[in-house]
Amino acid sequence: MTAGEMDASPAPALPPQWVDDVDAVHSVLAEITRLMGALTSMHASRVGSVFGKDLDDMEGRIEAFTRDITDQFRRAERLLQRVGIATKRAGGEEALIGANVQRSLAKQLQELSVEFRSKQRKYLSDVQAQKGGGVADSDARFGINLNADQNQDFGFS
Repeated sequence: MTAGEMDASPAPALPPQWVDDVDAVHSVLAEITRLMGALTSMHASRVGSVFGKDLDDMEGRIEAFTRDITDQFRRAERLLQRVGIATKRAGGEEALIGANVQRSLAKQLQELSVEFRSKQRKYLSDVQAQKGGGVADSDARFGINLNADQNQDFGFS
């Protein structure tokens, strides 16, 4: 093939800019997942440590990781908004495809957010129980409710 023949072929079309934003959201979701794994390990170490001079340092690192994860969630939300704006602007089939991609990523982000908040709640509950010696809280964690109504009908009669 000569240089003149190569010039005659059409250049491949570049994907729209919003595709780069979608790739960025995928990267952010992977980073959030990685950070959450590390944070879960830190939570376990912290809850397993009752005493020690490193406790304050550990709590500081946990707070920093929590902030980093929260920032990553915000970044993903901003990128998703950009995808939505760009695909609406494009119109037609691209708008439909973009909306579907945006919905799918938003669902993944929502699921990660729910998981993150649940882990945070459990960690804070465990730390509170540890600091206060919360026996009742640990009983509730195992499905035992010491304050349950004694006359409650569980449908076995």
